[in-house]
Amino acid sequence: MRNVIGWLSAVSCLCLTSLAVNAGSGRGTLERARSWLEAKAAEIIPKARRQMDDGTIGYVPQAGSNYDAVWLRDYYYALEARLIPSGDIVPLARTFLNAISPEGYAVDCVRYSGEPIYKPGYGSMGENAVADGSQFTVNVVFESWRQTGDSGLITSDVLDRLIKTLSTLPRNPAEASELVWIDPSRVWDRCPYGFTDSVRKQGYCFFESLLDIQASMNLATMLDAANRAADAERFRTHAASVRGQVNERFWDESVGLYRAATVQCREHDVWGSAFAVWLDAVPPERADRIARYFRDGYRGLVRCGQVRHTLPGIYWEKACARDSYQNGGYWGTPVGWFAYTLERVSPAAVDTLYADLVAYYGEYGVCEWFFGSTIAIPEGYVASVAQPLVGLRRILAARTDDAVTVNGSGTLVKEGGGAFTVYGLPDEITALEVRDGSLAVLQGMLPSSAWFHVDASRADTLTTVGENGVNYVTRWNDAEGGTVYATAGTRPFMNTTAIPGHAVIDFGSFHYPTEGVQGYGGYMDWSATDTAIREVFMVVSDTDDIANLPERLAGNFLLGDSVAYDFHRGLNRSLFIAFTAEAIRNGFIEIDGAACGSEAPLPAGFHLVHLRTTGNVRANAFARNRGLSWGGLRIAEAIVYNRELTDEEVRSALLYLTGKWLKTGDLSAHTFEALRVAANATLDVAGIKVKAGDVTCLGTIRAALLSAATLHLTSDGSTLSNFILDGRFAAGAPGTIIVDGVMLPKVKQGDFVFATVGGCDDVAALSRWRVEGDAIPKGWSAQPVLLDGNRLAVRLSADGLQMQIR
Repeated sequence: MRNVIGWLSAVSCLCLTSLAVNAGSGRGTLERARSWLEAKAAEIIPKARRQMDDGTIGYVPQAGSNYDAVWLRDYYYALEARLIPSGDIVPLARTFLNAISPEGYAVDCVRYSGEPIYKPGYGSMGENAVADGSQFTVNVVFESWRQTGDSGLITSDVLDRLIKTLSTLPRNPAEASELVWIDPSRVWDRCPYGFTDSVRKQGYCFFESLLDIQASMNLATMLDAANRAADAERFRTHAASVRGQVNERFWDESVGLYRAATVQCREHDVWGSAFAVWLDAVPPERADRIARYFRDGYRGLVRCGQVRHTLPGIYWEKACARDSYQNGGYWGTPVGWFAYTLERVSPAAVDTLYADLVAYYGEYGVCEWFFGSTIAIPEGYVASVAQPLVGLRRILAARTDDAVTVNGSGTLVKEGGGAFTVYGLPDEITALEVRDGSLAVLQGMLPSSAWFHVDASRADTLTTVGENGVNYVTRWNDAEGGTVYATAGTRPFMNTTAIPGHAVIDFGSFHYPTEGVQGYGGYMDWSATDTAIREVFMVVSDTDDIANLPERLAGNFLLGDSVAYDFHRGLNRSLFIAFTAEAIRNGFIEIDGAACGSEAPLPAGFHLVHLRTTGNVRANAFARNRGLSWGGLRIAEAIVYNRELTDEEVRSALLYLTGKWLKTGDLSAHTFEALRVAANATLDVAGIKVKAGDVTCLGTIRAALLSAATLHLTSDGSTLSNFILDGRFAAGAPGTIIVDGVMLPKVKQGDFVFATVGGCDDVAALSRWRVEGDAIPKGWSAQPVLLDGNRLAVRLSADGLQMQIR
């Protein structure tokens, strides 16, 4: 973490004055920011944990002692960010449900005693219940149900209470409007959205009506799940009607933003405008206008990655003191919505926004808000880390999804600045040309730093013993040369027919003697126990006999353990069951790249299973369920990580494993006739095995292998431009390096370094490459050499006396 903070501090000077980002920051910048925010959230959330009088675990808005109640909307933001332990979620949802008054009013907060507080300031602000309690109550229940799948949260009793609380949202009795209304005829009718509770909005209210849209859509989803289609359609219709009225009442065409209210505090609402884009509640052309306003007005709206409520120099008509709190302070809470909107027109600005945010947090603490030297609650404010994290995850997912699969043939040309990623390049694409920016071609590679990786196709990692025509496996070493290995209890064996063209490790039929199942029961124990598993890929199959097990039995675990059942399988070939570790059941699960539930069946045959856990789980064996059952599995490849991978790493791993085991052909290899990269441009083909023809590079090539290629290097008119080949020269057939133009103003005998490379599989093989071209003096010989292991040089020499060419 020290290194991350140091890197971010280096850009902190940008936070007040600049949108510039370093070349190549992009997704890497956001990934580093996400890692930092995830780690900081894991530090802050436990410090916000409180036990209420009835034993329910609540979460206050900050790490510290400033609060003595659980605030509804603050808790929702932590919940939405998936930062709350699963066991705490449903009880706290029921606390907020039970706090709904008999009339249907929802709370602002709940004291530890269980006392409901319906108005901010512990009941002192306004005459009536806060204008956002009903919406956030629905949203908390929805998110709790979505994360846990608890059917008790969609019973008729619960849903009817949620319907009733939404019916209490204040409307204008004089008009047939469905917008949320704060009565201007009263001195202080009620408080609006809690993060503007000091702002005395009156009339129709923008942000609060957006929350109504969000809650109504969430409630409709729950009603559908409860088979109440008519009620669900009623709330969807209501949400659509509110969306139309929001766009009619609050939009200011002359500015390109939405106003906060229609009577008092009509100022343009920066947070609300961003939130409207986040909810997809506005037409695309208006979303683009908002995004352009954020980009062009960035310096006034944002400081150190944090955002103010109103436009620069503008203050609420009636609110708290200026340049403080909700009337000029800069907040982290809306950053996720703001960044998501800004992403439409300026991803580079989003990169800077998050770099500046984390740099500030790293130096001054995750505060509630700041202005100048005033920093509120630097101990750690939950919403300030949660909502930026939610937005960042969504932005990263969208950037990953921007990658495309290319069809066609010939040359793929990348023009224009920025980065572009291509997956699934067909063999018919025979040349790549990057004229500007960067192009990445990823057809799959495994992420680095696996804790344990076994691969049945790697004969060099297997120790086998042949007996009676069967190759039994006694030891399985790590495919990446790691220190962990697996040794056989009951020996598995090589199976060369389960996947045509491949060998897999077969643990034999299922063996569960206490249940009367007497199969072969092979298994392997690991040399170490992994207690911090976070991501797993397995190309795996149940053995054929699993389909005929008694109904009361599950098959063997995907990963086993001598004492634990974290990976407990379910009945009828399902992946998991209630006994499975919560961190697996509540995590992300895919079969063959398609997301599925924890109890989805594993179909017959081999499939690629991918798991991302929500916390640490353990394993120390293959095909073993403690001391109870063994066998029942066939494994082609298994990779275990003790870290959560990026979405791009996951996609690349899925492509690699799918192409290797489940599809014909080799997706990991590609032959090009030409690679051409302009100056200052980048071609990244590190995800495939490059068997290149003519290579012309004035910029950067990141490549895995160059074998039997023609590396064509050109001059800028006076000197040969250095380039970077971040890959390796492969042993094999010889290649040619053609050097055109003037190598040096004065060429003389010696070494000229022209590239930085990843190395050479066989240094001796480099001597088989020829160097030729019009920059090589006649009568001289030229030999490519590696200096210091990664600097590629041409060594010029001539027979006889040393010569100098002018």
